Amino acid sequence: MAQTGDPTGTGHGGESCFDGKPFKDEFHSRLRFSHPGLVAMAPDQGKRDSNGSQFFITLGPCEWLNKQHTIFAKVSSSSIYGALALNDVEVGEGDRPVEPLPRILSTTVQDCPF
Repeated sequence: MAQTGDPTGTGHGGESCFDGKPFKDEFHSRLRFSHPGLVAMAPDQGKRDSNGSQFFITLGPCEWLNKQHTIFAKVSSSSIYGALALNDVEVGEGDRPVEPLPRILSTTVQDCPF
């Protein structure tokens, strides 16, 4: 998986978009980490209900994460190839990317069920 969304670079993440307050985990029985390209929240230090700005993208099935993290999106169509390329990034100490750091430059919401 590739973790991102930490503007501080500390591993603790930034503030949530809900007035800066952490928000609760949400699970659905039909949403499972069964394939690459799922986007889910990465709570601060793995604590329950502590979602802020960090998220991760699965690069393969991650069944051990079921009912542990809130899935909120998926990478679609040809964009999955760019996401999977994150798996080829050279990493150093602490599994952090070696320069140049990969960047997600833009996203597009294709369907919003809310």
